[in-house]
Amino acid sequence: MDGSSDSMPDRSLPGRPGRILAPFAVLAVCLALAGAAGCARKQAAAPAQAFPAVLVKTKVLEPVTIPQTSEYLGTMKSRHSAILNPQVDGQVTRILVKSGERVKAGTPLMQIDPLEQQALVASQQAARAAQRASVQYAKVQWERAQKLYASGVVSKQVYDEAKTTYESAQAQLHALEAQVRQQQVQLHYYRVVAPTGGIVGDIPVRVGDRVTTSTLLTTIDQAGSLELYLNVPLEQAGRLRIGLPVDLLNTAGDLLGRTRIDFISPEVDNS
Repeated sequence: MDGSSDSMPDRSLPGRPGRILAPFAVLAVCLALAGAAGCARKQAAAPAQAFPAVLVKTKVLEPVTIPQTSEYLGTMKSRHSAILNPQVDGQVTRILVKSGERVKAGTPLMQIDPLEQQALVASQQAARAAQRASVQYAKVQWERAQKLYASGVVSKQVYDEAKTTYESAQAQLHALEAQVRQQQVQLHYYRVVAPTGGIVGDIPVRVGDRVTTSTLLTTIDQAGSLELYLNVPLEQAGRLRIGLPVDLLNTAGDLLGRTRIDFISPEVDNS
């Protein structure tokens, strides 16, 4: 009808007359909105997930003192330890003991070559024997001068000279005898003996070594209490004090014992 066609707008697609799509598009939009609203209602209706409560422990912190510690290498020494140094210079010819051996006082420990000293003693003994002969001759001359002076044959001067010669010879003999005794005593020092009983320590010298009076030969330690010697750097000297506790640890860190500082050296070891 002409009246109907004039009042309704043409909603057909170009090239496809008579097909209307606009109402279906509106219906699809409505369905999509309805679906979204339904999802929203489902999410709103779902309950929130509940997490379990966590028990928290509380504790009051109190201030405590934290000790400041340092570790140093220590050396254990016997309180009754004798350090042996030779009293003469020479070459070690025999070592008569071993480290760790228990010895008595007077036990021979080492022998230092005494040949030079023995030759010196023999030379002085010969000089002493010659001087004894001189003394004997001077004595005879003085006794003769006494008789001649008593008979008036010689003067008082001759008598005094004979007496002086005899007394001088005697004085020289006494001096030589003292030297012989001194060298004989010196000869005994070429055999090193234990000054006291105990255990022989480390022996750093060997046969053939030349030693002096400052050479350490060994030590003799008696059983008993031990002392711990700690070398502390000079920078830490201000922290030291008598009575400071000391823990003794072995190389594995195990505690061996506890003690306290009872002596602080007033001198610094330069080495």
